[in-house]
Amino acid sequence: MLRHSLKLSLLSLLLALFIIPACTYDRLEFQPDCTGVLVLELVEVQASTCNQDVGSIEVQLAGAPNDDARFSLDGQNFQADGRFENLAAGSYTVIVEGEGCSASIEAQVENAAGLNAVANITASDCGDSNGSIAVATENANGAVSYKINDGPAQSEEVFRNLAPGDYVITVSDASGCEISLGATVNSNIAYAAIETIINSSCAVSGCHAGNVSPDFRDKNNVLNNAGRIKSRTSARSMPPSSSGIELTTDQIEAIACWVDDGAQG
Repeated sequence: MLRHSLKLSLLSLLLALFIIPACTYDRLEFQPDCTGVLVLELVEVQASTCNQDVGSIEVQLAGAPNDDARFSLDGQNFQADGRFENLAAGSYTVIVEGEGCSASIEAQVENAAGLNAVANITASDCGDSNGSIAVATENANGAVSYKINDGPAQSEEVFRNLAPGDYVITVSDASGCEISLGATVNSNIAYAAIETIINSSCAVSGCHAGNVSPDFRDKNNVLNNAGRIKSRTSARSMPPSSSGIELTTDQIEAIACWVDDGAQG
């Protein structure tokens, strides 16, 4: 009996070392493939007027109608149609959600006869604050002032030393005409760098390389799970400690920057 027990113990050890993968439990819940499910088209943009909220934006879904689709300008208040009215001059992001997926499109409402502006953005290095936003104006009446988020107004049209993130630039001229621009400073992290990290640390034998769902050798699976990859790697639970693989701080930061930039492929 003792010899039989020893044989079973040895067999179990061999299975654990050579057959059972280190992170077969490291599964993520199913995420739908949202590629091409929701595609927004800009139908019409009506200009506003200085100091009046009379502009409008209309978008629609490309392809067949989708009764499940809901549209929003702020990601919180949704409506059944894609027309938004009573808008001040500025830049807007229209969001659509439906079938467990989402998409967005940018639109610019201009002042019909008055101050208009465009933001030119320089990316920042990931984990650094060396990005910038330069504002170009036209049809200004007198001196122009510039403000970033809730900061003080300034006469210079450039904002420097910016970290990756979302900003609101408010531009005003001497007549009181105003326009607000949304500006996103991205980092310099491209998907190729993320793919290298995933291939060497997550899409490996015993983990997300075919036998554990999702398969991170498939680019779409990486893109569809980007938010959860960021969350898990930031918490250092992916790769799991049982895999014997550990991401560096720079690798975790690169994944976070890539996801914050919109997880582009």
